[in-house]
Amino acid sequence: VRRHLKFINMKLSDFSHFIREMPVQYQSFEVKRDQWQFGLRKDIIASIFETHDTISISRSDIFKTENDMERLIIMTLMWGYVYPSRGRGNNIKNLLNVEWGNLCSILPKYQKKEISIETMKKDIQGINGLGLSTMTKFTYFLGTKICGFESLILDRVIINTIKRSR
Repeated sequence: VRRHLKFINMKLSDFSHFIREMPVQYQSFEVKRDQWQFGLRKDIIASIFETHDTISISRSDIFKTENDMERLIIMTLMWGYVYPSRGRGNNIKNLLNVEWGNLCSILPKYQKKEISIETMKKDIQGINGLGLSTMTKFTYFLGTKICGFESLILDRVIINTIKRSR
């Protein structure tokens, strides 16, 4: 126990050099085909898996889809929701089915553009099942700048850390 206590007083800034050097482009997750056999986007999902039952999707793979918005959306959702539950409630099913048209019309406006917090907030509120965590994944992979800053992925862990001032 005593040797682990020394890490409590460390700050994220203590690791800034290490973080800058991390090869995050290669961070990947394994995704199983059987967890994505639902909804109306089966043709795109099938083309992503090809003949494989399990694939690995990295950040780099998603960046390579920038010219295919539908593929980028689905691969981002797969990369961000690798757990069997596919997120909370029916959010993923809702995004792939009911809100698909809204996502496909809104997200191209974010690609390599600068937007305001107000625009992002309005768009999140306008799409049922879309939250801050998922939207920041999209903005990150689309190369969006928000109020002049490069987009970062704000997932639940990061948001909770900020709230706790850690």
